[in-house]
Amino acid sequence: MKTEKIARPERIEIFTSAQLTIPSKNFEENPEVMEMSVLIEIARIEDEDNVNPHKILYEVRNELNALNQNIIDDLINQYEFLSCRISKLSRLSETINKQLESIYNFYLKKNEIAEIVERNSKCKELKKYLLNGNLTFNQLRNILSCIIKTDKIFHQINELNNSEKRKSFTKKLHNYIYDRDCYTHGFLSFLFPNFTPVLEVKPPNEKSHHIVISEKVIIDNMKLHKELRKILEKISLISQGLEIKQ
Repeated sequence: MKTEKIARPERIEIFTSAQLTIPSKNFEENPEVMEMSVLIEIARIEDEDNVNPHKILYEVRNELNALNQNIIDDLINQYEFLSCRISKLSRLSETINKQLESIYNFYLKKNEIAEIVERNSKCKELKKYLLNGNLTFNQLRNILSCIIKTDKIFHQINELNNSEKRKSFTKKLHNYIYDRDCYTHGFLSFLFPNFTPVLEVKPPNEKSHHIVISEKVIIDNMKLHKELRKILEKISLISQGLEIKQ
C-alpha cells in the first residue's frame, strides 16, 4: 500500500456556535436509550461576524426536534458503530506499540545504547529520551527509525531494502501513530446540517481542531496496521538473531 493511497482523516476548520445532544424520541418509554444519544456539533465552515450563537442554537434545536424518528435512530446507530470502530483502532495500535517495545529490548541485548545514539545526527537526537525508562509510542518509532537506517542487517527485508522504502516505512509509522493519538483522545460528534461524523482532536504540540471520519479512513487504518505488523515481525525476528521468510 503506497503512502499516498492511504486514506487518512481530513482536517476541517470550523467555527463552532454550540453543541446539542439528541436522545431517541422514545426516551420516556425506554430511558436506557439516553446512553445512545449523539452529540451534534453546530458549526459554520466559514467564520462570520455579528453571528448570534443563541439564535443559531434556537433555530437548530427546532430543526432537530422536527427530525424524523428514523433519521435520529440512524444517527444513533452510526454513532455506536463509529465509536466501536474507533475504539478498535485504538486497541489495535497497542499491538504495534508492544512490538516496538519488544524490538527495542531485543536489540539492546546485542547492541549498546551509547553506540546507537552516536551513529548519525538523527540518532544523536535520541539522547534527550529516557532510554532506560518508559518510552512513548513516538519515541520508540524514532529509535526504530535510527536502528533500521543505520544497521544494514535489516536491509535484507524486502520492504526495507533501499533508502526510499525505509523512508516510506518510517513515514507510514509516523502517520499511523499520529492518527492513533487522534482516535484515542478524539471526541466524536456529527457536524450539522449534513451530520458528517467528525472528531475533535488535539494532537501533541497542536491546537484543537476537527477531522472528518469515514468508513474508508477506518478500513485503510486497519490495512495499514496489518502492513506495519508484517514488517515489524521481520524486524523483530532479525533482532533476535532469527531468520526471516520473505
